[in-house]
Amino acid sequence: MAGLYNMAIKQGTTFEKGFRWTRNGEPIILEGCSIVLSFKSNNGSQAVYSTTTGEVTITDPLQGRFKIKLSATITNGFNWTTTPYNINIQFPNGDIRRFLEGNLNLSKKA
Repeated sequence: MAGLYNMAIKQGTTFEKGFRWTRNGEPIILEGCSIVLSFKSNNGSQAVYSTTTGEVTITDPLQGRFKIKLSATITNGFNWTTTPYNINIQFPNGDIRRFLEGNLNLSKKA
C-alpha cells in the first residue's frame, strides 16, 4: 500500500526532497528501477518527471534511497495551488508499485 504524504513547493525555487523505501525496517532494493513523479500540470495534462528525464535520481539503490530535484525554472512554471501527485517505481521485472501519493501544495511567489 502506498504511503500518503503532502508536499509543499515554493514557486520559482529549487525543490529537493529525499526518500527511503523500507518494509518492516528493511530497505527495498532499487537497483535497475525506474521512478516516476506525476501530477496534473497547469493545463490539466499530466506532468512527468523521472529517472529517465533526470529530475529523479536513485542515490543509494541498496538502501532504497532516491531524491527528486525540480529546478527553479521548472517550479517557476507551476501555476496551480494544489494538485494530486503520485510516485511510482517500476522494477526490472516490469512490476510497478505505488510508493507515495498525496497533494503538492504550491506557495506562489509575490
